[in-house]
Amino acid sequence: MDELRSSSFDSSSNYFRLPHLYALIVGINTYASPDWSDLTCAVQDADDFEHYLVTRLHVPQSNIINLRNEAATRSAILGAFKTLKDLTFLPLKSRHSIDAEDMGIIIFFAGHGTRGKKPEEWKDWVTFDDYYEALCPADMGLKQTDKSDMCEIPAIPDRTIAALVNQLSEIRGNNITLIFDCCHSAGTNRGGTEADREGYIPRYVSNPPRLPFDYDDGIIGSPSRGRGAAYQGVFGKNQSSHVLLAACGREERAYEHPAKNNGVFTYALLRVLNEVNVETMTYTSLMHRLKMPVWQNAHCDGVEVNRRLFNHRIKGGDPSLIPGLKVDGYLKMDAGIVQGVTVGSVVEIHGSNLYSIQQQPNLPFTTLVVTTVDDNSSTLKLPESLINVLPPRCKLYCRIIQRPSDSLSISSNDMAWLESIYTKKFCTAHSVSIVPNTNAADLELTLKDDTVFIDHHFPLAAKHLGTRSPFKIQSNNTQILHNLIQHVIHFRYHHSLKFK
Repeated sequence: MDELRSSSFDSSSNYFRLPHLYALIVGINTYASPDWSDLTCAVQDADDFEHYLVTRLHVPQSNIINLRNEAATRSAILGAFKTLKDLTFLPLKSRHSIDAEDMGIIIFFAGHGTRGKKPEEWKDWVTFDDYYEALCPADMGLKQTDKSDMCEIPAIPDRTIAALVNQLSEIRGNNITLIFDCCHSAGTNRGGTEADREGYIPRYVSNPPRLPFDYDDGIIGSPSRGRGAAYQGVFGKNQSSHVLLAACGREERAYEHPAKNNGVFTYALLRVLNEVNVETMTYTSLMHRLKMPVWQNAHCDGVEVNRRLFNHRIKGGDPSLIPGLKVDGYLKMDAGIVQGVTVGSVVEIHGSNLYSIQQQPNLPFTTLVVTTVDDNSSTLKLPESLINVLPPRCKLYCRIIQRPSDSLSISSNDMAWLESIYTKKFCTAHSVSIVPNTNAADLELTLKDDTVFIDHHFPLAAKHLGTRSPFKIQSNNTQILHNLIQHVIHFRYHHSLKFK
C-alpha cells in the first residue's frame, strides 16, 4: 500500500535530495562512577542508528562523530557540539564551502537521563517545575580537580544543551534534529510498574551530582551580559532552533530490555525509518507510525515538526490534513465537535500528510462522509472495496472539503480580487458564499492599496468588540486569508452551539 502513503517520484532527483547530513551519535552503557547503574542496550542503539545513517541515508562516515562509553565524557560531548559548529573534522577548504541551506545536523543520545533542582541563580531559565532536565555523560560523578570547589562532574543540563543548539543553529541553520533515548524527568506513571515487571530497565538516574549554578557560564554567558534569557528549555515545545524526538513524556520513563538489545524508543524509531522513504515522511507522520507500549509514549516538539525528516529545503507536512486510523471497517478521524466537524461532512482521504506539490502531488484516493461525531473524533465508514485493501490500523490523512453547516457570506469593495482569493472550489469546501452587498455579508474585506482590512457583522461580538478587527493582512497572502475564513467559521460554529 505504499502508493496510498505517498505518490511515486524519482527520489534520486536533485529536487528531493537530502541536504548534506552531519551527526553526533552518543551511546553510553558503562558509567565510571559506581553510584550509577550501567545499561546494556544504549551502545547498540547508537551503533544501529549510525548504521541507518550510513547504509540508508548514505551519510559519509567522515561526517559522523561517534562517542561510546568511556569516550562519551562531559567535555567530549560538549566539545562535539563545537566541532559540529566549526566543522573542524572536515578539511579546511571544505569547511568554508558548506552552505547552511544545504546541510542538516542530527544529534542522537542513548543513555541515562536525570533531573535536578534548578539553581536559584538561574533567574533567566523558566522550567516546568523548578527542576532542570539533563543528559548523563559517562564520567558523571567523578571527582575533578580543575574546578575551584573540587565538585563532582555534573550532568549536562537542558539549559546548557539549549545554548549549544542555539549557537549551532545561528551558524549552521535550524535543520537540526535531536533524538534522545533517555528519561528526562522523574516520571513514574502507573504503567511503569508494568514495564518493571516485564524486565524493562529505566534509563534514569535519580540522584545526580550537585550542579554549581555557574558551571557552564563559559558556554552560556552570564545572564548579566544579556545572553541567558535567549535560551529556553530544549525539552520544551515550540523551539525554532531544532526538532526534538524524545523517548517519553514528562510523566513517563524511557526503557530498554536487555533481552531485546535496544531501547524501546530506538527500536520503534528505526523500525519505521527502515520501512519508509525518508523523503516522503515528516516528523509528525513519523510519530503517527511509531508503535510504542502504552506505558511509554514518544514525543515530538519544535516549531518545524511538519518538516520532512532531516530536510528543510522543500515543503513538508500540510497542517490542514487531519490524522486518521483504520479500525476494522471504519476510519477514525482525530477531529470532532470541538473542531467543528458535523455528521455529513465530506472528507478527502490521502495517503500522506505532505503538501501537494507539482513534483509530488498528494492526491486523495477516495472521499468519505462523516457518520458519527464525538467531542474530539469522528467516524467515517469505509467502502467494501477498501476494507480489505488497506492494511490493519494503517494511518491515513483527512481533509474536510464540504460541511453541511450554514453558509458564511463574504464581500469586498474589490470583487475581482475577492473571487481570485476565494475560488469556487474553496467556497464549496468551506460553505462560503460571495455576495455583492457588503452590508449583507457576515464578513467584509476592504482592500486598500495592498492591505486588507477586516470587518465582521456579528451583532453580539460587535456589541463588545466593535466591527473592525485590529489585524491587517497583505492582499497577496492567500494562505493567511484562507486561514481567516476557517477561523471565522470555527468561531461562529462554537458561538452557535447550544448546550443543555
